[in-house]
Amino acid sequence: MNITQWATLASDRLLGRRITGVRYMTDRERNALAWDCRALVLELDDGSQVIPSADCEGNAPGALFLVSHKGYETLPPY
Repeated sequence: MNITQWATLASDRLLGRRITGVRYMTDRERNALAWDCRALVLELDDGSQVIPSADCEGNAPGALFLVSHKGYETLPPY
């Protein structure tokens, strides 16, 4: 896929969704991915979840960078 196709896929899945919950993944979820620490999970109104990953293969959890008028903040894996 090219960048336009990826952007379209992301828009189809995320645009207009509402975040209904924010939590760190459970130990069971972490173990299912064989990760050493737990990632932040964004729960969406359609029942789907967004989980940051260090790479496209899901080899490790990733951090979220929050960018606002206040500057940068990081939400790390735990």
